[in-house]
Amino acid sequence: MTWALLGAGCKPAVEKADPSADGGGPDDSGAPADVDGGDASTPDAGTMLADGGPNQVPGPTPPSLESALVRQVGRFGRDVRIDVTGSDSGGDITTVRVTLLDGVGSEVLAFDSDGDGMFDSGQTTLPLDVIKAGETKLTSYVLMPFMYTQYPYLTTVKVSLVDALGTRSEELSMPLQKQPVLALDALCDGSFLKDRCAPGLGCKGQVPQVCTEGEAPILKQTAYLDDELGRRLLVEGLDADADVVAYAIEFLDANNQTVMMDLDGDGKDESSGFTGDVTESGADGAFFVAFQPSEEFTALVAKVVVSVRDLGERTSAKVTLEKKVALARSAGAACDPRGFDRCTANNVCSPGVTSVPNRCTAISTARTQACNAALVLDPAKGKTSVQADLSNISVWDSPSGCSSNDPKHRPEAVVKLVLSQPATKVTLSTDNGYTNFDTTLYALSACSAAPLVAWCADDQLDGARAQLAVLELDNVPAGEYFVVVDSFPSTSTGKRFQLDVTVR
Repeated sequence: MTWALLGAGCKPAVEKADPSADGGGPDDSGAPADVDGGDASTPDAGTMLADGGPNQVPGPTPPSLESALVRQVGRFGRDVRIDVTGSDSGGDITTVRVTLLDGVGSEVLAFDSDGDGMFDSGQTTLPLDVIKAGETKLTSYVLMPFMYTQYPYLTTVKVSLVDALGTRSEELSMPLQKQPVLALDALCDGSFLKDRCAPGLGCKGQVPQVCTEGEAPILKQTAYLDDELGRRLLVEGLDADADVVAYAIEFLDANNQTVMMDLDGDGKDESSGFTGDVTESGADGAFFVAFQPSEEFTALVAKVVVSVRDLGERTSAKVTLEKKVALARSAGAACDPRGFDRCTANNVCSPGVTSVPNRCTAISTARTQACNAALVLDPAKGKTSVQADLSNISVWDSPSGCSSNDPKHRPEAVVKLVLSQPATKVTLSTDNGYTNFDTTLYALSACSAAPLVAWCADDQLDGARAQLAVLELDNVPAGEYFVVVDSFPSTSTGKRFQLDVTVR
């Protein structure tokens, strides 16, 4: 048995979880690419040209960046947040342009600018976390998870606003403000933007909150499941100090005897468990872990013992879970989109967002809703690229034989493609620096149509970009089509893509 038995996101039990090893910068496979419109030598679409004469058509007014605040944030001080205020007469500011610099003014190479798997640039364009289309006044921010953990020598960030045409505002150079770490009884910010309490303490109580002695985390809901939704281990809990850092799993057989496994591939069964990092938790201390074991793992391990640990080395009570099939919910019934239960055949738990009520909805209905809300590629109108996040539910699956191991029930997104006239060749691609996950592309002749292997493309390159997909379609009639961007990862968290189209 080898490491592959466990799936992603795990460490041998003999290793201690290292919070600083999380992620890989803003995401696991490289940050958003350089998608800006140009520089001084190749002006953006909105650059004003001097001495154009009376017949020159003025370009759009560039956005105005009024202020920017760059700071280290988060319960563990791992992240960097950029808050911006500005204005734009067109009301279409969508991104910020950033340049990361160290103490001597050199670029911090945190971004993969060309999608080749190598971090080669300190510059990139990042989507704003909050956008209100049409509003001329802007107050928003960008959060870069794990940026400070990965690049603690980051000292300065240059920031400018970018509108939908690629027109840039003036640039502000802002120092990175370090996050203060507070001692016992100090007044603290429960959102962890201004400061954070030291390890072993929690920012608690009524406002104003203070740093108090920590408490052990609590497991609220756990499950070890194997059914048509896949194999999964789910852990939900609450930690009053919001500082859970790791989970631990021990292996048992049906008779509660320890199961030994070879987790490091050396041919010896020496591990009876493993640990993994808990990388996401809410400011209120709520946390959720989803682990997807392999088929071999679930065949050997009938039971697991689960616990979690916080930054102050406090551990939750241990819970023993037996492998089961999740409870099935009928159409219209309330359901849990995280997979603690499941919907009956031909239904899906929708809308897939935990902050709102979810119900088992017919897949056909969920597909129609997704198609109606889809972003649009319309080459005849110059719309040849879209950027978006994965959805929280899966209502399509790539056709069998398209993707390796034929993964099912993975998060995806759908994009509408409009062809105003027949095309000799249509090329659709996620081969760019913005896409940060293993993609599969397939096209549908209609929202309700079944995907065909002939219109599907999985990994298309060797080496660092092997996970990116290019789908080429020949002799495509005019009309509307739907392109599904499907994923191999089992979670949609932090997964972003760019879909480009060229038509001949």
